[in-house]
Amino acid sequence: MLTRTAIPLLVILALSLLTAFSACSPTDPTVPVLEEPPCEPVPLSIVDSGRRHPDFAFLRMPDVGDTKQPMDHSIVVDESGVLHCFWIRGSDWIGGDGIDLGHASTADMITWSPHDRVKPVNPDYSIDRVWAPQVIREDSRWWMYFCGVEFDSIPAENVQRIFVTSSTDLLDWSEAELVLEPRHALTTWGSGAPWSSDARDPVLFRENGALRMLLTVRHVDGGQAIALADRAAGAWSVTAILDSVQGRVMESPSLYEHEGTLHLTVNNWTDGGTRVWTATDVLGPWTKGPEILRGFAFEFLPVGNDAQFCSRVWGSSILFTRFDPLDHTASNAVFEDCGGMPAFALK
Repeated sequence: MLTRTAIPLLVILALSLLTAFSACSPTDPTVPVLEEPPCEPVPLSIVDSGRRHPDFAFLRMPDVGDTKQPMDHSIVVDESGVLHCFWIRGSDWIGGDGIDLGHASTADMITWSPHDRVKPVNPDYSIDRVWAPQVIREDSRWWMYFCGVEFDSIPAENVQRIFVTSSTDLLDWSEAELVLEPRHALTTWGSGAPWSSDARDPVLFRENGALRMLLTVRHVDGGQAIALADRAAGAWSVTAILDSVQGRVMESPSLYEHEGTLHLTVNNWTDGGTRVWTATDVLGPWTKGPEILRGFAFEFLPVGNDAQFCSRVWGSSILFTRFDPLDHTASNAVFEDCGGMPAFALK
């Protein structure tokens, strides 16, 4: 566990109790050892802090001076126990939204501190849109993987690539480096055809010590699919396509493990919402669940063996709740209680 010298003694005691029950992956060698880095539980001081609603907390864009609807986002907890959230700004990316990322942090899920927006640059590629950040901790630095879209110069093609930028403090970010162009026999990336070069929504996870990536690609059959990419000698490449996880639009994958079962959430607009697939191996076979989850662009961090800390986009807010790994739709009730929360929608 990381040292948290900046948080009160009461929180330290709570975290000490949590350690007895927290684990990022099972110890049984016969099941996948999966962890989403950084493998740091969300402090109970955040999860159970005073909330404006008894069942969830939220980051409303107006509270941090933003007028754009949030989209895909990433949540991490820093060394001092503060939660940081990064998100796409706006949904009208054809009209110019999504050119930078929002950033805010909180220590209690009530008061949010806005920070400077993040706009990565690369000298060799045009990054006209910045989508779907995924922030992880590795080698004593923070690494933000994201989709950089070359759009303004070639709007008919909409070329997407995966880049990475790094930081020591989550505030100042380095020049972005190209990570992945998903060329593969089963993808259409690089064909030059309109809307064929999909490479977005990276989700990073560790399996048996190796860093791996899932992302959205365009399948040669015409729809979209979730691809698996691996890193060898510092270079990333697509190594497999999850053939059982396909559809017309497959976006914003997120992954967690519970008792040897992998749970993959994907925005599947073909079905009208976010679906959950389960498998015992990342290569499948994946079983599509019947659940339709409220909200979209889910993110997960652990708070213990039998609970997850979940965030999702809803209207002008990013919502944070506990999430039951075995009862996927239980957290839908908070939306029903609030009538879909129409008051949070941006005008």
